[in-house]
Amino acid sequence: MKKLLLAVIIAALTIPGFSQEDMPVAWQKDMGIKYIYTGTGLASLILPYNDQIVVVGEKGLSTFNPADGKFIRNSVYKKSIPAGRIKNIILMKTDKDDFAAFNLDDLSYKQYNARKGAKTWLEREDARYVYVYEKKGVTKLQVY
Repeated sequence: MKKLLLAVIIAALTIPGFSQEDMPVAWQKDMGIKYIYTGTGLASLILPYNDQIVVVGEKGLSTFNPADGKFIRNSVYKKSIPAGRIKNIILMKTDKDDFAAFNLDDLSYKQYNARKGAKTWLEREDARYVYVYEKKGVTKLQVY
């Protein structure tokens, strides 16, 4: 019984070594898709804006030319999710209730480090202000 167990252990240790050799390439095809690292993470929202495509990622925003797909610019922020959009402003909110209001015209943003449990509200009329409701008060922040 011990000899059989020893043979199984030796076989288990040597067989994977043979399968790790370089495998020949049987076929290869270029799909014509180029990956561009923008630093903004996985896309959660893709939307057209003016003459560009805006990709809202988990760590910020990126813009691309819709005609040829070329990268234009990006703006990196913390890991966050989109919390609202009015006109040219996108509000991104983190797990800790911090937020950034991104201006889609130039991808600049203003951020606010809120307390845990704070509620934010983007002004509906012209998206010029963000209201932050914290435990003991309300803060009115100008976005642009």
